Amino acid sequence: MELEKLLQVFKALGDETRLKMIKLLFEEEMCVCKLEATFNVSQARISQNLRTLKQAGLVEDRRDGKWVHYKVNKKVIAESIAYLGEFLGEDFKFCCEMKDEYEKYEKIASKLSCK
Repeated sequence: MELEKLLQVFKALGDETRLKMIKLLFEEEMCVCKLEATFNVSQARISQNLRTLKQAGLVEDRRDGKWVHYKVNKKVIAESIAYLGEFLGEDFKFCCEMKDEYEKYEKIASKLSCK
């Protein structure tokens, strides 16, 4: 997983409704009408949130006639958690995604004092 993908996941989860939707969909597969009734919002709003979650890879859909059922993509959730742990645990100076920031830090670290 790349940092950009992790950012997309966090942006998708950065909305309270979407985070709650993920929790429900983690428990069971649901159609839009169940989510609409649960959250008491329009079908369009639910669909918009599902689209965001789907673009981040967090949910998958399955067609059943005219109905579309959604469920959490547990593999992406697990990969995101694992990548976050690796990213946070990696030594700052060896972190590829933060090479530019590390170089800037090295230049200013000894010059600045926060006392």
